[in-house]
Amino acid sequence: MEFILDFYLDVNDLGIKGHLNVNELYPKAPATAHQRDEAMKKDQVKNSNN
Repeated sequence: MEFILDFYLDVNDLGIKGHLNVNELYPKAPATAHQRDEAMKKDQVKNSNN
């Protein structure tokens, strides 16, 4: 799980290309860019709370 959270944070820095990679690497991830952004925001909030 740590890896996935770190990966999302790295992807956020990479921008649009990163979002596409998330969709390819994690096919079960939310389908739309907006949903992926929301999911990543939630992960970042969880991460910052630790």
